[in-house]
Amino acid sequence: MPSYQITALKDAAMSSDRQRFSINVGTDKGPITLIIKADHLAALIAALQGLESRASLFEPASGPKPGEPVQLHVEVVDYHHIGIGEVNGTPSVVLGLRSGPVSRWYGLDALRAAGVRDALAAEIRKLQDGRRRN
Repeated sequence: MPSYQITALKDAAMSSDRQRFSINVGTDKGPITLIIKADHLAALIAALQGLESRASLFEPASGPKPGEPVQLHVEVVDYHHIGIGEVNGTPSVVLGLRSGPVSRWYGLDALRAAGVRDALAAEIRKLQDGRRRN
């Protein structure tokens, strides 16, 4: 199987019926277009996110590797939406977070939503307490 080293992401597009996605990349052997069917897109994204996670968290206690600025990349949320909806047949709190052009949606059942609420409230209190000390 031939190997190509990606050198640039040119652009990406979705077909009008949302069934095919084209990703144009530059490679060490010239430009190529990857065409992905909709039913494979989620698997590709999950695989890439898994690689990103393993790469960024590999031996986190050892600190950054030479030439690596940081091991954990944190996205700044510039918009959020919280609502209620059914997710996989379960009544859920639906949480949407957007960072730049990327939006992610999460469904939390009542127990998980309460856990997130409590943990978030505790962290907010820590931030507020830190400001009061300064």
